[in-house]
Amino acid sequence: MNKLFKNKNGFTLLFASLVVSLLLSIGLAILNITLQQVLLSSAAKESQFAFYNADTGIECALYWDKNGPSGRIFATSSQSNSLVASDINCNGVTASAWSSALSNSGDGSWDTSFDLIYPTGECDVVKNPTTPIVHIVVNKSFPDNINTYTDIKSRGYNTCDANNPRRVERGLEVQY
Repeated sequence: MNKLFKNKNGFTLLFASLVVSLLLSIGLAILNITLQQVLLSSAAKESQFAFYNADTGIECALYWDKNGPSGRIFATSSQSNSLVASDINCNGVTASAWSSALSNSGDGSWDTSFDLIYPTGECDVVKNPTTPIVHIVVNKSFPDNINTYTDIKSRGYNTCDANNPRRVERGLEVQY
């Protein structure tokens, strides 16, 4: 009987190392799944920030189009633009990079574009003076020379850092 146990001295060590390897593999698989879920939920959160910023841009343009002085905030011709960027204020942020130009569409419509840069965190105007977190383009067209049609496009971003590999852009469009 003594001979029988002598031949199996390393079995316990081998069995223990197999069990530890199996448990380690299961633990690493669970860790991998957890990390993937954290990255996915983080991406969804950043996407929501970009969407809400785009929505803010749409609401800002709608407000100023409907409530602006004399109803002439956004250009319908080269002479009709009555305000400049410093006159537009949305959610405590003054518009920047205001421009009006004849649209490239060839239908005689006019585009007015402007940006909103929030003065908090990395989007500080001093740190990133030209990178918008919201870019809005308002197109006014009048195909029948009676009615004016408006198309507002707003692109929202989750960060002002244009070089950030996790930068997310979401866009909204309103036509009326």
